Amino acid sequence: MKQVSNKTIGYLLIAGAVALFIPYTILTIIFEYPDILRQDTAAILIKFQEGGNTLIRTWFAFAITGLPLLPAYMFMGQKPENESPLIRPATGIGIIGLVVLMIGLLRWTFVVPVLAGTFVAGGDASTKSAAIIAHARIENAGETLLPGMFIEARINIDDNTSPSLPSEAIVSNGNDHFIFAEQEPFTYRQIPVRTGTTDQHFTEIIPLEEIAPRQKIVLKGAYYLLSELTKGEGEHNH
Repeated sequence: MKQVSNKTIGYLLIAGAVALFIPYTILTIIFEYPDILRQDTAAILIKFQEGGNTLIRTWFAFAITGLPLLPAYMFMGQKPENESPLIRPATGIGIIGLVVLMIGLLRWTFVVPVLAGTFVAGGDASTKSAAIIAHARIENAGETLLPGMFIEARINIDDNTSPSLPSEAIVSNGNDHFIFAEQEPFTYRQIPVRTGTTDQHFTEIIPLEEIAPRQKIVLKGAYYLLSELTKGEGEHNH
């Protein structure tokens, strides 16, 4: 079998390197690749969805432009083939590795667009009606926030309102939940409540007894009051 010249192999290697460099450079500009891979999954999917078809085509080019390297590796392996029986299997492993890498990159063309579209769409209807996901990037440098850093926020868009308290203000005794209201200095009343959803360390409450509009509620030390109350009951029973 006639061997290919070193010059031809060199041209193939150069063509493959240049072909890979162009889409890779574009990805660093429009997708901040590979630094964006250090971000959380939500930030990556949102950024990908913002890139649109241009980003998808760039990923496709990045995946397939390594094709000139396949014959280059094959021809390189043919040259020292007679010197060792291990050259041919080693060349085969290298070619297989390159093919696997190309297939892996193609997931950005065929799989990630579906994931990004589903994620940005917001999931099911109940999730959409309750909240939307916001993504922001800081452009101007500051003392604590720098360009390239990402923040995430959840913005509630429903119009349902309900009373809530810091979760530590609600105490439990068995299956019952209570809060404490100040009646007069150093005198507190135990009020039973039902609890609802908890978010950002606040818990929804439904009082089972009437609470005056300007009633002061104990926000810290509620468990201390409960322990004093139950201790007194224990001493009385004893």
